[in-house]
Amino acid sequence: SVQTVWRQPLRIAAWVFYVESQAMGFGQFAATTQFFLYGKRHFTSSGWEMHKANYAQPDLLTALDLKGQVFIVTGANSGIGKEIAQFLATKGATLYMLCRSKDRA
Repeated sequence: SVQTVWRQPLRIAAWVFYVESQAMGFGQFAATTQFFLYGKRHFTSSGWEMHKANYAQPDLLTALDLKGQVFIVTGANSGIGKEIAQFLATKGATLYMLCRSKDRA
């Protein structure tokens, strides 16, 4: 039936998780889980919002003026390179974007 087919992948995923947790031992499983939860709490945007009150000047980058500065950004067509290129452009910097493909740039 449809219900049996739909639940089958869930059973397999639960079994794989059980086998992996048994193979690595409880200590390793607990350490990995702890590492994940610590990272999720402290190194995400909500973690930044929680911790930014501890900094004397949390918004140093908002008043930044980069006019007259020249920057070269590699990988500027996607990912973090694209974000850095957009940030530098909004701050008035002269920007050279290096990309692998001229079509994707």
